[in-house]
Amino acid sequence: MEIKDGILKKIVDTDVKNGTVIIEEGTTKIEAHVIDQSKKNIVRFSLGDDLDDNMENNKEDNFPNNIKKIIIPESVTEIQQLAFKNCTSVEEIEFQGESKLEYIGANAFNGCSSLETISIPSSTKFIDVDAFRGCTKLKKLVFPKDSVVVLSDKSFENCTSLNDIHYLGKVQEFKTDESRKENLVSFGTVEITKMSNILYPNNDITQIESITIPQGVTKIGTQEFFKCTELKEINIPQSVTRIEDFAFYFCSGLKEINIPQSVTCIKDSAFEGCSRLKKVVMPEKIDFMGCGVFGNCESLTRIELPKGIDYIGFIMFRGCTELEEIKIPDGVELIQTKAFYGCSKLRKIEIPKEVGVIGEKAFGNCKSIAEIKIPEEVEEIGNGAFSGCELLTEIKIPKKVECIPMDTFYGCTGLKKVEVSEGVEYIGDYAFGDCKSLEEIKISSGLTEISECAFLRML
Repeated sequence: MEIKDGILKKIVDTDVKNGTVIIEEGTTKIEAHVIDQSKKNIVRFSLGDDLDDNMENNKEDNFPNNIKKIIIPESVTEIQQLAFKNCTSVEEIEFQGESKLEYIGANAFNGCSSLETISIPSSTKFIDVDAFRGCTKLKKLVFPKDSVVVLSDKSFENCTSLNDIHYLGKVQEFKTDESRKENLVSFGTVEITKMSNILYPNNDITQIESITIPQGVTKIGTQEFFKCTELKEINIPQSVTRIEDFAFYFCSGLKEINIPQSVTCIKDSAFEGCSRLKKVVMPEKIDFMGCGVFGNCESLTRIELPKGIDYIGFIMFRGCTELEEIKIPDGVELIQTKAFYGCSKLRKIEIPKEVGVIGEKAFGNCKSIAEIKIPEEVEEIGNGAFSGCELLTEIKIPKKVECIPMDTFYGCTGLKKVEVSEGVEYIGDYAFGDCKSLEEIKISSGLTEISECAFLRML
């Protein structure tokens, strides 16, 4: 073993003992090409405890191909570029003791195609470009508690098997080129590109199964996990305050989600199309929920909406065919178009007294609803608002409503009794069309016009 001034220059035949290379204590750096490329019998590569290492090695592609495990002692502070590039037989990397590792260089483990798991030491501060590029069997990546790490662009490019990422520490920053600065999310005060651009560039991110978002992240970005159909588990830390548009859109493998109390904003279609989602734990209070947040969540059976929202957005729960129960919080003033359209198992819903507008087809095709009380503050009811509510038996239109528009109760085949208050002046086309069970309708003196087909096909 050739060492000069604490720098390892070369490993020779006699340094190999039973397939293991033990680098002498006191070594501080390892230069490139330290391994004799003619050696093919190295099975275990162990670095001495006092190594302060600049492992810059092997820029050739014929690195000994039967190393199975690399043991790195706690004294190592740097693994420099190309250190273990193309070690195709390495299956495991072990960092011993209280590792002092701070830096993993560019291409350090590039091409370690047999590597399956790695836990990044908590002391690590920087992972350089392409550090783990092409580790095609890498399945699990762990950033431990108390780690604060900077990831470079493409750090994990072409890690095509990576589907389990645990962020127990904090990703402080992602370094990336200007051309990739889109879909920004925030880690603490640092604005960075979306995680999938860094961890999975050019890869099929839809195969990710589990992820723990690091503490310190404040925002889950637009389309962050867009169509990650294999995602089954997501852990969101208390630092997150915003979930952006389409963040988990069509994550069809996701079965439950716990949205922490820190979240105050959930944007449009954040969980739309999560067809296996059954359980959602919401914060007690939230400031904003966008349109279609839980649209087409076909397995969702119940949900309690948080306080603080003042409207139920467009297609918020459209197509939630298993939804049986929902509590709309006090303070909601508007239920937008198709908010609950197609919630065919929804049995009962209480509309808060503050609601003033019920949008078009808001409760359309809610075939199991047997009772709805329209609050006295409602001034406007949209076209087809209650169309297809087949089990609805009676309804009272409040006095602030001036118009019962087209298709409002069309197809309410079980409707027997209707009371129209004195404020109603007009009943539109097909408003009560196909209401074949209608037996009694009480009309006030204020009514001035009824469309000729308002009660089409009542019999």
